[in-house]
Amino acid sequence: MWSQNQNPSDANGDTEMEKRLKMVGEYLDRPLINSKWTNAFKVKDLFYRMEMVSHPFEYMTTLLQIGYEPIPPTISKSIFGRTRLQLPGFFSYMNYVIKSDGFFGIYRGLRYNVTYSIAFKFVHNNMDSLAKRTRAFRILNEKDAKYKDWKTFTLSLTCDTITRFVTLTVAYPAHVMMVRSMAQFIGRETHYDSFFGAILDIYYTGGFSGFYAGFWPFFLGQCILLYIESSIVYLLRNQVDKSLELYNNQFLLSSISIITRSLVYPFRIVSTIMSCNGSSARSLTASAYTSPQFDSWTECWATLWRRGEIKRGSSLFWRYQPITSSLMFPMQPLPQIRRQKQM
Repeated sequence: MWSQNQNPSDANGDTEMEKRLKMVGEYLDRPLINSKWTNAFKVKDLFYRMEMVSHPFEYMTTLLQIGYEPIPPTISKSIFGRTRLQLPGFFSYMNYVIKSDGFFGIYRGLRYNVTYSIAFKFVHNNMDSLAKRTRAFRILNEKDAKYKDWKTFTLSLTCDTITRFVTLTVAYPAHVMMVRSMAQFIGRETHYDSFFGAILDIYYTGGFSGFYAGFWPFFLGQCILLYIESSIVYLLRNQVDKSLELYNNQFLLSSISIITRSLVYPFRIVSTIMSCNGSSARSLTASAYTSPQFDSWTECWATLWRRGEIKRGSSLFWRYQPITSSLMFPMQPLPQIRRQKQM
């Protein structure tokens, strides 16, 4: 009798705790909005956010891409015995940020990162579902249609490109806000401490186009990443194993991701620099680190290539000052330089 009162169960043998867990699971799996256009977006998508884990890496990478090096390099030897200038790694950089802003300072810009992620998934899922209802892409609703043959494969890439363009058109402004919010660490500005302040600053300094600063290299990088990954899987499934399931093979998935992301990294750094470059970002001290002002993203790419900095920030642990670098970026925060001049 005592055990029945302590552990009550229904006819199916479910305890009260199991019932509650089941109810929570059903709630998280239900559509966020009861509409045929939003069934692809569920409540759990608001809570299962990997950004909480990856954001500090994203933050440090962004500062490195801008060219901010507050910690002087040290002289070290390479494995071949050559003397090189070694820059601080990820943990040293993160420790510097924590000392300046506290532990939660490494999550600067997180709100914009989460906003971008939610907007991206919401628009992408629904746009993809909408596109596949049209006559042109209806064939893609069949199972494994993407890798069936070359015709459906190219059709699928066309559909994915259109979906990606529409998705980024909606979500990209949040990405710009995130990058500029992170860049505020350099000059200690406060324009991007709120959504309203971020929108006003971008509009007043760059107009409507300011919300899409660095859009084209970001979009092209996303598309090239999609094309390379899809092509590798297509070749593997058609030449090696037709029953290959990419998402069931984590090792293969990770290997493909590492290779492709390394190839498209230059597009990412160019996008970040263009987001904080020129008069449209004149309210940020970080714009001095991305100077000179570039008229186009291709000019930015060419400049970084000449300096040997096109892969700057791609490695968070073994970082060396490029021999061909112009060393144009000061190795200390700009506010500190200003204080020295005043003294």
